[in-house]
Amino acid sequence: MIEAKIHKVLFGPDDNIEHFITDQLDKAKETISMMVFWFTWKPIAERLLEANKRGVKIKMILDSRSAEIKQKDVDIENETLIPEFLTKAGLEDCEVNIYGGELLHHKTILIDDDIVLTGTCNFFNASINRHEENYMLIQSKELKDLFQKRYDFIKKNSKEWKK
Repeated sequence: MIEAKIHKVLFGPDDNIEHFITDQLDKAKETISMMVFWFTWKPIAERLLEANKRGVKIKMILDSRSAEIKQKDVDIENETLIPEFLTKAGLEDCEVNIYGGELLHHKTILIDDDIVLTGTCNFFNASINRHEENYMLIQSKELKDLFQKRYDFIKKNSKEWKK
């Protein structure tokens, strides 16, 4: 059995999942590791930049869909090709990998030693602002370590983002 404490569960679009995620990124002290299916939402990427300026190490594995230019959703100003946006913003030491398998469907953020953020919400406009989604904060070193092992395994089937 894994010991864990669920601190909060949100349901979008009624609850503000974006604000919840960005607040948690603001609290990171050492590391943020992300496994994300579809990530085009610039407000979350901007918080990663801020965390990096505070000395937080940023690592992410994105599904290949996050590295392709797609038709933009209704909020063009807030959607972008995230690896390119981070590179242009000067986030040189961020580790960005693109998954080489069929589908990386995680929507998970690992923060520091014991925080797991996960749920159904993708990091793009429609998912954050219109779809029925859930997202939660779970505190557990054991669960975080389990997800970290999966991150490390998935990274072996991923390629580094070429700037």
